[in-house]
Amino acid sequence: MTFAAPTLALLAALISLSCQDAETTQTRLQGQAEAQEARRFSSILAPLIDPAKLDSLAGKRAATPRLRKGCYWLEMAVRDDQDAGEVIDQAHALTGSQDTTRLEAPRESLIRNRTILERLGCLDDAGMAKLRRGKAPTITKGPYAGEIVTGDHIIPRSVCDELDEKLYKTIAVEAEVDPHVFPSSRP
Repeated sequence: MTFAAPTLALLAALISLSCQDAETTQTRLQGQAEAQEARRFSSILAPLIDPAKLDSLAGKRAATPRLRKGCYWLEMAVRDDQDAGEVIDQAHALTGSQDTTRLEAPRESLIRNRTILERLGCLDDAGMAKLRRGKAPTITKGPYAGEIVTGDHIIPRSVCDELDEKLYKTIAVEAEVDPHVFPSSRP
């Protein structure tokens, strides 16, 4: 059985289009899977950074475990090749808060604290296990290796106690450092 040249050309074109459609479908499905994974991280992070829930916290340093858990989930998203800022933005969208000014400070704080924890070597397996439970990890890098990381306030509580439970003014620091020294002024 022989096929005429136009028939072979048509058959080749159909096969080519079919392959292109399969690639396009695969790319689209991959993009949808990535978006679904980002939404998963955002939905876990949302209740931890919800401004309404943070406003209702009471007690000394009640926001610190939430900050640690938030850093854990943000690191998990980064490890999954998600953009940290986008995950936080999606989480804020899930909380229903529309005050963009109020949302920007916690966004930057979470990203900054995750970076600090990374630089201090706290994102190893042991550190991640503690962060997931809201516990303080141990520093594994630098001059403070072996010390426990704690959450401290950029603005001391003695100056402005009503900001105590705001994530944007809490920063990961070494436990043995004077709590009134801003981290950028340390060696």
